[in-house]
Amino acid sequence: MTTALRSLLCAVLLATSLPALAARDDRPATTPRTLLRRIVSPIKPLRASTRALNRLVKPSKHEAIGPRAADAVAKFAGSWKFISSFSLGMAAWIAYNTYAGPHAFDPAPFIGLNLLLSTVAALQAPFILMSQNRQADKDRVRQEEDLAVNIQAEQEIQALHGKVDQLSDQIRLLSEQLGAQNKSHAPPTPLD
Repeated sequence: MTTALRSLLCAVLLATSLPALAARDDRPATTPRTLLRRIVSPIKPLRASTRALNRLVKPSKHEAIGPRAADAVAKFAGSWKFISSFSLGMAAWIAYNTYAGPHAFDPAPFIGLNLLLSTVAALQAPFILMSQNRQADKDRVRQEEDLAVNIQAEQEIQALHGKVDQLSDQIRLLSEQLGAQNKSHAPPTPLD
């Protein structure tokens, strides 16, 4: 695209888009800053949903200790650190009670170990479910925010598509006018 054509395109875009933006509103467009505020104002609702997402992702200090504890327990229970330490603890329990003979505190069927494992599983399950519920809330807020951004992007793309169509029509008309003007001012061709 040549520089002249780019300049023409920019001039046509400015000439057509600024009055169109000003015409959307009944208020007079006194400054470019006013026009810019009117364009950017639809973005403000997205900031509110971002704040809601931040509250879910980063809990405040005043939040109840239960949800924060649930997240911490779920985070630790789902880590390799927990799996390896718990496995080592079980192996040590079984080894001591197997080789301690008459001094074993939990002999061979390991009833105490079974009770401990059942208790850990019973206590971990509600914490993990609470943490999953919090994560589902976070995901829902993120999805709502993504939907709002996608809708806004679609509207902007449609508006840009309309402007490009309008500009292509204007460029076509201008090129036809230039072609007609060039034909009327063309020098006569020499006769053979």
